[in-house]
Amino acid sequence: MTAVRSDAAAALVFAMLTPALVNAQPAAPCRQPTAAPAACENVGFTERWTEVYRTLHLKGLTPGFGPNVPGAGVRVGLEARRERLLRLPVGAAIEMMWSVRGYHEYTLRAGRIRGDHYRTALRSLGTDVSFMFGDGPTLARGTSAYVEVQQRIYPRMDFFGLGQDTALSGRTDYGFRGSTVDAVMQGQYNRHLGAAVRLGISHLRVEEGTNQDVPNLETRYAPDALPGLTNQPRYRAIGVGTVVDYRDHAYLPSHGSWLGVAWWKAAPRDPTVPGGFSRLLTDVRHFESLPDGDHVLALRALVSMGAGDEGQPPPFYLQPALGGSKTMRGLASYRLRGNALWTATAEYRWHVQKYLELAPFVDIGAVAPDRATLGHTGATVTPGIGLRMRMADRVLARLDCAAGRDGRRVIVTLGAPF
Repeated sequence: MTAVRSDAAAALVFAMLTPALVNAQPAAPCRQPTAAPAACENVGFTERWTEVYRTLHLKGLTPGFGPNVPGAGVRVGLEARRERLLRLPVGAAIEMMWSVRGYHEYTLRAGRIRGDHYRTALRSLGTDVSFMFGDGPTLARGTSAYVEVQQRIYPRMDFFGLGQDTALSGRTDYGFRGSTVDAVMQGQYNRHLGAAVRLGISHLRVEEGTNQDVPNLETRYAPDALPGLTNQPRYRAIGVGTVVDYRDHAYLPSHGSWLGVAWWKAAPRDPTVPGGFSRLLTDVRHFESLPDGDHVLALRALVSMGAGDEGQPPPFYLQPALGGSKTMRGLASYRLRGNALWTATAEYRWHVQKYLELAPFVDIGAVAPDRATLGHTGATVTPGIGLRMRMADRVLARLDCAAGRDGRRVIVTLGAPF
């Protein structure tokens, strides 16, 4: 079978909305008050929308595509931001995301937010492991400190069961909804080294899914068959992360390495309720030119597992998963789920033409109930090839074709996988 994940519509409007266009220079004649009208008529599509984007950005409104949530489909986003309120060194920002599949995400930050987008970032509890860190440029030395309130509404998430050997026929559907309130601090020592800390509470819960094409989760599993299916406690959580970044470019690296390490510990707010857990996540990437920037070997390895002795596994919806557009691309989003996992990717990125890149790749990975059994679990391999539309400093859009044990998948989305 062939599965298609399409963000093609988003790719078409990328030129209008992408932050990359901020650096583009509009046609000079139309920026001069004495320019002839005929000269202004020659301004192209990109230049016009660059000017629109620049104007909105200066007013504190930044259009985009919002967070890349697996399974959300085509999405749009908007950030409204004021870095100083009442002439004080504190501000506020709200980010919003909506998708065609009914996904919503709203994030409010208030405090010393200036520079937060350009410092090491650790995302909130429950975020997919492949997106846990911000991997953009970390150029803003100093600190950010703020309170973050986030509301997530994901109405149709796939669940195939826990473990490596789950069957495609076991696909079910559930909704994921909840809020987190965190105190966040980001510190950036220099462009190579930074850290982030989160401390807060979360109330994340499961509800009936909206995908009418597959059975609902509760119809396939007894109440005690999955951890967290009936008991979904509120958590107190702390997360600590650090990033070491020696890539030559953040969005289109040709050599260098990147390392992210995070540790999470969560416990129910009610001490009489069991279900506390801890997790250690390591994400390492390396890029090597062969022999120049037009031929790049890109490598990634990601490991997530419990840290310490745990009486019982965390809720199934907080266990990490593989599959989608970032990891194990030959498998559907959330196809493999378990409390411990590892995955690795190797890509050969060939800059064929100015705006075109070809990238054969292979993804491999496995999940298991715990770290003790992870090393004895047979891995799944999903090879494929990608075609990317790129500029000088970043990948705009990509089409990846991959084969997995369930068949072939075609992924159309934005940006590089890592």
